[in-house]
Amino acid sequence: MQETIDMPISEEKFRGLETQNANIRERLAKIEGTLEANSKNEQKSKFNQLIIPGLFTVIFGALIGLYTLLYTQGTKITAILTVLQPQTALKNIAATVTMEPKQAKKELAQVTDSFRQLSQANVNLPVKTIDETTEQLSLISTAHQDLPETWTAIGAFITYRSQMIRGWQETNLPLCDDQFHRAKFTSHAGSNVLEHGPVEVHDCKIVLDSLAASKNLSIDLSLADIVFTHCAVFYNGGPIVLVPVKMATNTPAQLIGRMSFKDCLFVISLPGVPATHGEEFARALLSAPEGNLELGPPS
Repeated sequence: MQETIDMPISEEKFRGLETQNANIRERLAKIEGTLEANSKNEQKSKFNQLIIPGLFTVIFGALIGLYTLLYTQGTKITAILTVLQPQTALKNIAATVTMEPKQAKKELAQVTDSFRQLSQANVNLPVKTIDETTEQLSLISTAHQDLPETWTAIGAFITYRSQMIRGWQETNLPLCDDQFHRAKFTSHAGSNVLEHGPVEVHDCKIVLDSLAASKNLSIDLSLADIVFTHCAVFYNGGPIVLVPVKMATNTPAQLIGRMSFKDCLFVISLPGVPATHGEEFARALLSAPEGNLELGPPS
């Protein structure tokens, strides 16, 4: 059995205990307030440590993306303005036909620079503009045939137009060297004559004015046609040297084959008037915008 002991407390002691209790409650309230403040500060600190850096990363990333977009679009806009400015050579290219050589050289230099910038920015001009430029450059190739700037501009335009049509594809392809000399031969019973098809070369790159190309083309064109498909064709304005090779005992050495290009990308760099066969090749390319071209046996 639990007993309750009543101890009389004087009024003075009661008031003292009440005062102490109030002090304790006040201290507890302060401690609680301090703990709450610390908790908020800790949460705020965590927010700053976690959210703010993340927000900064997002904002910084957005700014980088915006800068990149502006830079890219700015490059394209700059390239377009280069062509569409009232004083640009492309707008006056038709007049270049009748210009004096000195002025024509200046205008053609602007043409070259314009198309190089368009190529770098991957900007596609309207088909009508491309067709008109093709016609005008064809006229200039005759009117100013002896100017190096004429052919430099033509080379820049052919490259740009080819890249635009082919979809700005890469040119990092293997060399075509190991695809030559592979014509398909067919024999018939009782006959010493062998029939053959063309030498088919595809998905590779060739530099037409290189020593390797000269050797390979000379051999195969002395025997058959050569067909290039989906190839990157480079030409730097040098001589395209083709030497007939004797392929049979009873026939003379002669170049009898044709060269055909189907869906090819042409990268043409003409620092001056093209060398042997180069001018003919450049003119043929200028008149073949789709990259489909057939060249007869060289004379």
